[in-house]
Amino acid sequence: MKTSQRSKAVGLCLLVLALSGFLTACSVGEKQRALYDDEGQFVKTGDSYSFFRKNGEIDERQMALSCQRFYGMQTVWEVNAEEEGLLKVNYDCQLKRGKLKVVVITPELDVMHLFEQCGKGSREITLSEGKYVVRIVGKNANGKVSMQLEHGENVSIGVSANDWEQ
Repeated sequence: MKTSQRSKAVGLCLLVLALSGFLTACSVGEKQRALYDDEGQFVKTGDSYSFFRKNGEIDERQMALSCQRFYGMQTVWEVNAEEEGLLKVNYDCQLKRGKLKVVVITPELDVMHLFEQCGKGSREITLSEGKYVVRIVGKNANGKVSMQLEHGENVSIGVSANDWEQ
């Protein structure tokens, strides 16, 4: 009888440890939760994000993303302007819950807000020579966002986000 109770207790402990390990691995870190309100983090290299679910497509001209429980910051595009030029961003964002914004980091490491809390619209940015980074930032964001880019010949776009099926 003691062996049976001991086996049950050991089994229960193993189950609790396995579940807590699983929940810890799937949880959102404090860093991702705090990123939305910390613009100082936007200019740093590297991304820090967590999605419960995401699905989408991206290339050098457009992106479409559907996400659930997006926390953190992910780089979408790197924009290189060989000389002064224009970048036009058309966007359509439908957010069911949470917060979402798209920012552009300039070569001088300034943060420009393209849009926040969604809607539909267009923004034109005058680019000076240099490298720009376009990032999405979320805090428990659930919804859809799409963007299309228009630019001149002196501007090249590189795709940074390549893991959009999750």
